[in-house]
Amino acid sequence: MRDKFQEASGSTVSTKTIRREIQTLGFHSRAAAFKPHISVNNIKNRLQWCKARQNWSLEQWQKVLWSDESRFTIWKSDGRVWVWRTPGERHLPECIVLQVKFGGGSVMVWACFSWIGLGPLVPIKETMKATNYLDILDNSMLPTLWQQFGEGPFLFQHDRAPVHTARVVQSWFDDMNVEELDWPAQSPDLNPIEHLWDELEDKIRSRPKRATSLTELTAFLSEEWRAIPAGKYQKLVDSLPHRIAAVIAAKGGPNSY
Repeated sequence: MRDKFQEASGSTVSTKTIRREIQTLGFHSRAAAFKPHISVNNIKNRLQWCKARQNWSLEQWQKVLWSDESRFTIWKSDGRVWVWRTPGERHLPECIVLQVKFGGGSVMVWACFSWIGLGPLVPIKETMKATNYLDILDNSMLPTLWQQFGEGPFLFQHDRAPVHTARVVQSWFDDMNVEELDWPAQSPDLNPIEHLWDELEDKIRSRPKRATSLTELTAFLSEEWRAIPAGKYQKLVDSLPHRIAAVIAAKGGPNSY
């Protein structure tokens, strides 16, 4: 940092002085935010998508059934964990974070929800393929869609994952007369279900008893999913106009969501 400053300014100063002056200007060292990479083409598509829907009403967003898949592990470390200890206590049981290779096993789940209510949380026992997804659409998504919206109007949202766009899956939507919400790639920030995944992660990590098997983890996830209050997921759906505005303000790029 000092070498670059001296090269650019022609002045010789200490690193300490540079850091002090940077802090005076309001800059502080902070961990960088993690955001998914968005290609140039998808930035353009996201911006166009949001501009086309910036005048949608809350009522229109409340007619969308949101969906996604997510994976959860038995064990997880979120990075550095700080503990209070003396110099000789580094390896005491209460001062360490246990790690298990590959998180001790994982389970993938699919879920859906709308402003009206939560749909089911469905464990995916195998790698998600078109056949698995069709089974979920038939037995979990479609009943939820009919229960919450009747004959419509409604839109079903899912991302552009290859299994979602497979020819046999698209034929299913045509046959069932279910209208999909056109969705821009690389846009988890526009899908409110992402915040429900975060909610589930926090809940299972804060439980007094940690899951010790995939069966137990699945049960905990289902229990915590059903316990999510209506106010939380309704607020997330109602945030869509703000999400749209944030993407437009960021010109299609990463934003606070």
